[in-house]
Amino acid sequence: MQIKDMFRKKIDREIQGVIIVGQGEETNVAQELDEYVVTRELQRHFAAFFAAYKKGIQGTTPKMGVWISGFFGSGKSHFLKMLSYLLENKEVKGIHSVERFRKKFEDDPATFMLIDRATKGQTETILFNIDIEGFSNKDKTAVLRVFAKMFYNHLGFYGENLKVAMMERYIDQQGKTEEFRRVFEEKKGKPWLEMRRAFAFNGKFIIPTLMKVLDMSEDDAKTWFNDKTATEISIAQLVEDMKAYVEARNESCDGKCEAFFVRKDGRAMLPGTVRLIVKRNLSKVVTLKKRSPHVLRHTFATSMLNNHANLEAVKELLGHESLTTTEVYTHTTFEELKKVYKQAHPRA
Repeated sequence: MQIKDMFRKKIDREIQGVIIVGQGEETNVAQELDEYVVTRELQRHFAAFFAAYKKGIQGTTPKMGVWISGFFGSGKSHFLKMLSYLLENKEVKGIHSVERFRKKFEDDPATFMLIDRATKGQTETILFNIDIEGFSNKDKTAVLRVFAKMFYNHLGFYGENLKVAMMERYIDQQGKTEEFRRVFEEKKGKPWLEMRRAFAFNGKFIIPTLMKVLDMSEDDAKTWFNDKTATEISIAQLVEDMKAYVEARNESCDGKCEAFFVRKDGRAMLPGTVRLIVKRNLSKVVTLKKRSPHVLRHTFATSMLNNHANLEAVKELLGHESLTTTEVYTHTTFEELKKVYKQAHPRA
């Protein structure tokens, strides 16, 4: 046997040395996900992140940001990329990102359940290098402008020029994007998406297009086109646009109910109905006097802890406010171990 035969994967396989944001070829992304090694320390970081993320998607919290710190070369950027892949959970070469991580958490199923739960909702991620995407003018609005640029790019608008992006955003809100592009191409002879980069040089085509599509007067269209302040954006305006986008997206999600247990009509199931269903079905398989949802919770928590699940992760999965409540299950587990020991060991 040779040393290379001792490894699970071929050690002479080709691996991309550096993959930067934007190199989104499926093969590269699949390799990144498959080759990522989740150490014990990273397991703790994943558990901490997704436990905190769960609070944000199941309730309200003012803690909306995450700061990833570490020494140079410690893997901060790579960790961030993995979080973005997991949260969006896109299908890469026929396999969802989360499924590619299942084996990496075989010894920590509780954390994997947190990750898996976080991907059940509709999540979009915008990943970018702020040094590369930033504008040359580094004034006090630089960070705001690069965030606005990337958000509008994500929506399909031209974020490189915020004036153009906000015009496209307004036209889209009026439901006239296709009409605007058609009329512009009729006048210019070239597609809007190809020419919007040269926005400032196409006033003779843009102004009449705005007049026709938005029913603007010639003076109003010219005034807007020549207005230098139209490129300015405030934090409030960007937040308002983001909020409007999320609300519009949620309205188009087929009205899916956020509750886990739902009735045939899609509405949340009443707690009493859940208890009745659990009791009826438990009666078929157990002889316990207590046959309530709490019995399932108790069994779930004890089984997870018996298999060395992270206590903090179990706490989040059970929805406990304090670790003290979760620790009750560890006491039960230890008592069961003592009982087995006394029954089986000759010197107990």
